[in-house]
Amino acid sequence: MVVYSLLFERGVVENPAHGWNKVDDARVKEDAWTFEVYFMQVDAMYGNLVSVGEYVKDTEEYINIELDSSRNRLIRTLCASLKFMHKSCFDTSTLRNFRIDLRTGLKLLHHHQQKKHLLQQHQQQQHHHQQQNQRQQHQ
Repeated sequence: MVVYSLLFERGVVENPAHGWNKVDDARVKEDAWTFEVYFMQVDAMYGNLVSVGEYVKDTEEYINIELDSSRNRLIRTLCASLKFMHKSCFDTSTLRNFRIDLRTGLKLLHHHQQKKHLLQQHQQQQHHHQQQNQRQQHQ
């Protein structure tokens, strides 16, 4: 109906209600070619719009993939950092406890050695006194 109305406006037909009266074959062919050119232009524009839409969609998917990849790299880096920090804290606390134990152990060892040395001195003095007493008794 749209084509028929356009033909009426151009004077190819007298009245759309009465049908085709004075049909000019040359004008009909010209109008058909014009419609064909318009249709080709509209079809080409539609094809371009579809291509642009697909390109936008592909670009969005690519960007989302890149963002996912970047986010995953960031998460992996964060996990590695947290693992390193946790290990460092554990090592530090272990070494601190070992150092405290080592200091305590060294103090105990030093105290034990002093006690042992004092005990040895005491035993030597007793042994020395016993020898002196024995000498005095023999004389």
